[in-house]
Amino acid sequence: MLSSELVVGVDIGSTTTCAVVAEAFLDRDLIDVLGVGMAPSQGVARGVVEDSASASRCVREALQSAEAMADVDVQTAVVSLGGEHLASQTEIGMLEIPGNRPVTADHLESVRVQGQEITLPPGREVVHVDACDYSLDARRGLASPLGMSGSQLEAQLNIVTGAAVARGRIEEAMQRADLTVHQFALEGLATGIACLSEEERQLGVSLVSIGGGTTNISHFRHGALSFHSVLPLGGEIISKDIASCLTTTLGEGERLKLAFGDPQVRGNPQAEITYRMGAEQEMGAVTVDLLSQIMGARVEEILEMARDRLMVRGCLAASPCGLVLAGGSSRLPGLVETARRLYGGMPTKLAEPRRIGNGMELVRDPSTHAALGLTILAGDWTKAEISRAESMGLFERLWLAVKDLIGIGRKDAPATGPAAPGAEPENGRG
Repeated sequence: MLSSELVVGVDIGSTTTCAVVAEAFLDRDLIDVLGVGMAPSQGVARGVVEDSASASRCVREALQSAEAMADVDVQTAVVSLGGEHLASQTEIGMLEIPGNRPVTADHLESVRVQGQEITLPPGREVVHVDACDYSLDARRGLASPLGMSGSQLEAQLNIVTGAAVARGRIEEAMQRADLTVHQFALEGLATGIACLSEEERQLGVSLVSIGGGTTNISHFRHGALSFHSVLPLGGEIISKDIASCLTTTLGEGERLKLAFGDPQVRGNPQAEITYRMGAEQEMGAVTVDLLSQIMGARVEEILEMARDRLMVRGCLAASPCGLVLAGGSSRLPGLVETARRLYGGMPTKLAEPRRIGNGMELVRDPSTHAALGLTILAGDWTKAEISRAESMGLFERLWLAVKDLIGIGRKDAPATGPAAPGAEPENGRG
């Protein structure tokens, strides 16, 4: 058996496309980051690919940079799925276990399949399924009932649905970039896998990932993704606010936003920052204090909208590990303090990548964390596949190899989150 596997993650964001190439080790929980590439996104709006030809060029540019750094050629990747078309809903799966027998992995799979048999509007599909809580007879709120004996098994499922056309456009963009989609995974799930500890995901934690065009809102409990939502607002709207208020270009608005991140600039509220006004190239000036007010209003709106969505689903009350802020716009000055105030003093911190052996310096930029999480998921799924194959008989192994060769089951099954303790992740290969 191979001791390691090359894994690749591609995150097509609203403003940045990122590719990460890593080596996943089958005998330990870490990965080595070998290469990272980034390119400005084109043909993408609020997390959704609108022009597959433009998006494919960005994918190829980011991937070529990552390939050159890692000195490898890439054919397949795990790819992120994002955008405001995604919606999360709770369903209950139920299963009778004859004979009061111990719960097996097959029982967990059956109850998940039963729970996701839902009627969807035309054009929508199930893209992710996670079991957040289990009940076995009178025992409720179980993280995993594996091995426990009982007769009535129930699972509370978080089912995320999305527009089929959105996934289709990503597939088209990847094909144009000569890359095969090994599996899709939710952008919010990938960020959580990259930046949250196992303990945080088990006990309960809320994750708000502010990207360029969207903000992913996720809650994890019992090791599973229990809620996921997407706001059509991100760091890009802050740059537009600055440009609109100061009558300048979007490029200048972005530059002023980044300039505000300089600690020396923020230290003098009455200091002025010069900028070019509109097409006439006249020069203007804005005080640091006014720039802070313009940016602060929109930052508070994004954080409040995320808070409200988490509160409606009861996620904040079930987050003993607090709030984690991630995404390319998470490094805005004062963001942690603002969030802590708006969230009633909840413990709040910035996301940091985890499970990295070598190459940590390559993934410090929060814009890389979703793609990093995709590589970690790819490694986990590979290990689960190998473990499952080793437990199979010869005929089952041959059939699995044939299915993999001709592509049966690839891409059609919804992605799933991290498995419950002691259980293998189902549908690890979409």
